[in-house]
Amino acid sequence: MGSDDGRDRPDLQRLEARLSERLEQLERRLIEVESGRPTTPPQTVPVEPPADGDSELRFAEAFMERFTDAVLIGDPETMAFAHVNRAACELLGYTRAELLKLTLPEIHPPEEVPDVIDLFRRGIQGELKAVTVIPVLRKDGTTRLVDITGQPIVLQGRALMLGIF
Repeated sequence: MGSDDGRDRPDLQRLEARLSERLEQLERRLIEVESGRPTTPPQTVPVEPPADGDSELRFAEAFMERFTDAVLIGDPETMAFAHVNRAACELLGYTRAELLKLTLPEIHPPEEVPDVIDLFRRGIQGELKAVTVIPVLRKDGTTRLVDITGQPIVLQGRALMLGIF
């Protein structure tokens, strides 16, 4: 009874290691909740180059879906959205299906639309890479101020505009 021959020590060390790891997870989560910013390191996902046009689109969508920032890809001609990620849906309060039916002017307050269209066109031409403090209009009618980084891209042979909010 109560002998200390070392047989229980590995179990105790494993338990201490698991408790220490769990404590670190809880501390990171507390920081996330208090700051509103995730601190959990992203998971590593193997990246395979696409073999054809359809897989190129699936690859791009899967890649952007992992972003914690809102990502919207717009068509410069129609100003319709070709792709939106989960974070964009959360930011704007729409489902993915609803957001894909909207156009760029519909996610900004009406009084801002002329300036937004001008900024969008300048971004497509490569004259502008970022815009700070621009309002977006949520589904519930409230506005949020965001910073936007944009970049013209080509996806499936289409010239598009990538916006990260």
